[in-house]
Amino acid sequence: MMKKQLSLVLFILTTVLVGYSASLEAKITDLKTQIPLNPKVKSGKLANGLTYYVMQNKKPENRVEIQMVVRAGSVQEEDHEQGLAHFTEHMFFNGTKNFPKDSLVKFLESTGVRFGADLNASVGFDRSFYRITIPLDKPNMFEKGMQVLEDWAMWVTFDSLEIEKERGVIIEEKRLRHSAQWRLLDIHLPVLLQGSKYAVRLPIGQEDVIRNAPRQTFVDFYNAWYRPDITAIYVIGDIDENVAINLIKKHFEHFAYRGSGTPKPIGKYPVADNKEPLISIGYDAELRDGSITLYIKHPERDELTYESFRESLKESMFAMMLNMRLQELTKEAQPPFLRASGRIGNFVAGKSRAFTFSITPKNGEFANGLERGLAELFRVDQHGFTVSEFERAKESIIASYERRYNERDKTESQVFARELVSHFQELRSAPGIEVEFELAKEFLKDMKIEEVNQMVSQLITAENVIFEVSLPESSIDKPTQADILAIFKKAENTKYDEYVDDLGDAKLMTVLPKAGKITSTKKLPFDITEIKLSNGARVLLKPTDFKNDQILFNCWADGGVSLYSEKENFIAMNADVIMRECGLGEFNSNNLNKLLQSKFVILFPSISHYSQNMGGSTPPKNMETFFQLLHLRFTKPRKDAEAFASYVARQRESIINSERDPQSAYRDSIGAILGNYHPRSMPLTVAELEKFELDRAYSIYKERFSDASNFTFLFVGAFTLDEIKPFIEQYIASLPATNKNEKWKDLNIKSPTGQVNKIIRKGIEHKATVNIFMDTYGVNFTSDELLKMNAMREVANILLREEIREEKGGTYGIRISANMVHIPQPRVRINISFGCEPERVDELVSAIKEVLDGMQKEISSEYLRNIKQIMKNEFATRTKENNYWLATINSYDYTKRDLAFLQDYDKKIDALTEADIITAAKKYLNHKTNFISIIQMPEQP
Repeated sequence: MMKKQLSLVLFILTTVLVGYSASLEAKITDLKTQIPLNPKVKSGKLANGLTYYVMQNKKPENRVEIQMVVRAGSVQEEDHEQGLAHFTEHMFFNGTKNFPKDSLVKFLESTGVRFGADLNASVGFDRSFYRITIPLDKPNMFEKGMQVLEDWAMWVTFDSLEIEKERGVIIEEKRLRHSAQWRLLDIHLPVLLQGSKYAVRLPIGQEDVIRNAPRQTFVDFYNAWYRPDITAIYVIGDIDENVAINLIKKHFEHFAYRGSGTPKPIGKYPVADNKEPLISIGYDAELRDGSITLYIKHPERDELTYESFRESLKESMFAMMLNMRLQELTKEAQPPFLRASGRIGNFVAGKSRAFTFSITPKNGEFANGLERGLAELFRVDQHGFTVSEFERAKESIIASYERRYNERDKTESQVFARELVSHFQELRSAPGIEVEFELAKEFLKDMKIEEVNQMVSQLITAENVIFEVSLPESSIDKPTQADILAIFKKAENTKYDEYVDDLGDAKLMTVLPKAGKITSTKKLPFDITEIKLSNGARVLLKPTDFKNDQILFNCWADGGVSLYSEKENFIAMNADVIMRECGLGEFNSNNLNKLLQSKFVILFPSISHYSQNMGGSTPPKNMETFFQLLHLRFTKPRKDAEAFASYVARQRESIINSERDPQSAYRDSIGAILGNYHPRSMPLTVAELEKFELDRAYSIYKERFSDASNFTFLFVGAFTLDEIKPFIEQYIASLPATNKNEKWKDLNIKSPTGQVNKIIRKGIEHKATVNIFMDTYGVNFTSDELLKMNAMREVANILLREEIREEKGGTYGIRISANMVHIPQPRVRINISFGCEPERVDELVSAIKEVLDGMQKEISSEYLRNIKQIMKNEFATRTKENNYWLATINSYDYTKRDLAFLQDYDKKIDALTEADIITAAKKYLNHKTNFISIIQMPEQP
């Protein structure tokens, strides 16, 4: 009977699959046909023209993603409105009919919604976007979330006082963006986008408008462009779809155009064609790295069709193979450039497309870098890609679709929402991964290498060519337009040798190590299994069902750079990166990348001050490849003189270039000051770099990973114990062990005490960056104390945001972080960071101190309730993620804390009191005891 039932099931399944494949073939006989929308999505239009998309999705549980997109942004602004699209978005959080002033944010925070993470918005050239992730574990929350969306679409109040306060916030957001890249954008955009309104409509807007636009101008813009015919509503999550549609109708059927006169068309603002090449060259004193970007514009295409899907596969293969070749050049002993890449996709604005080819040249090697980069492009044009490259690219793309397919029932709602936003806003197909996977297999099966090899001649045309060049002011290179065209012409007319793909049929490991044994197994809380191995290594395993195609990994052991002298500090800190650059075993890094290209296996070693680690991930089907890679990372580091020389050359360039960048200099200063100018807290210099020796890096790496008995190995994800144990015995239990039981040594790096105020004068922009640190040593490192400290941080973040951003309009964003460490000695570090106008630094720092003082006296019960809900919501969501458990198990185990603390964690959060927050604030926010302010100010006061 059982066999008959099984045969029937297999027959039905086979029939369904064959039928599906046949129907797919029938559909794609006409490639011009549009691909139908994902059948799991219920979409439609209301009578007023509003579009909606509704989809039930169980990941994450008890959550719903509610979003709104309006097809209007900065390009719809008139000259006197420049910046109002973006400013209007800010006002959505400053008062609506049902949520006056700041009550909207407070209400959502009371439900556990975090501002920024779960509640956010953005404005681009041609769209305005709003989103909320609503928790559904309380009654009527879905309805309330839809009310918020309705208020945003129809009932923003534009309170005059709130507008005035928000002006400062936006001015600070604009100030924050000012940099070398921003100044160069002003040079390049008029050339890149010539003839288009996009060239003069950056969303941040004009300062005069931001400071002075009257309230009525806001209202007029809002009424003109927030209207149903160009709006879409998205509801994706753990909901009943019919309930969702009824709520959309209830809240949006009465949505109507409220502007004066006839609704304005959203318009088209194409970038003009150019017959002759356009070349924009800009210099800036603070630019860290130069760049050369070639754009060749192409007409837009219908992205909804089967034909465009097939073309996108071809383009992906072309870019993948080209970029692999370009990456190889960066590994030469004297690399011709620091980075290079090519892609085909949307142009910087509008619906037009472009082939984009970018190179980061070395100083003084502009011509060589551009010529060598273009050489690879024209080498493909002359000889094409090799069959082996083509087959690897095919495998990689199929594997990518397969991974998404395997996760189809574990995909987060935000991912589906992004696809549907693109479907509405950019008119891109969104058939669902089931269809995409079948299409990819079908199209790639019949795709010929000749199609991809012909793409260079199709992409590089005589017209619509633009070169964008950005160089440091101090650059030796001063290319002219004629120079650039001559380099391009020379590269195009040079004859190149064929590319040789030398990987062959290589295998990662040809001889397997002699397996060890599992000596003991023990069950721990939260379905964690502890395994001890015959070589003394320890393994922690947590199987989960959060993802179908993901296994995450970490391993750690005491020691690190602390075991080496100050003289060897820098070589020890960089030994991990040097060995990664050298490859592994018999494979240089280029061939190793080829070998693993379609495997999605990642594993990186790292060496820090007090430990050595490895971290990575793998799909379950490639577990053996991952374990072989792990074994080789421990046992077969590779010495490669060419790779080492390449690393040193690129690192030297990076160090020299960073000296021009104000932010790099500022970060280096912070590290030195916080380390009290200890030699190990200073940045790497060229002089120190020149002392590096490959042999010493190799030996340090081997020393750090020579003793498996000192390591704990942690796996979290989609595996069973029976599946993974044979790999553990074969590849981890067989690792060498010396049983040294090494421990880290205290490097005695401590921050300065008392009141420290440092001004770093770097940069030409009129802006200040403020970082405040408060270090507390000798703390009680327990899970309970960590919980109280984190709750204190949550309250402080809200209070500082409300006072410094919302009330004073002093900054675009202010953030407080709190970090507790136990090595080399228990310490809590508080960091408060923000950017502002230089003249307001003292005022805002004083205001921060007042907030910190207030927290040591009184905490509002409302704030405590809100942060409790946020913490519980995030715990409920994050405990369904592999990343959370990897980090948590690692942290608890390394600090010797009991994971049982997380049992009934919600009750522990509920038990927090105002007194707990006040006590923590007195310990960690006492600025009178320890206060280090490090402020970056402009060079010219």
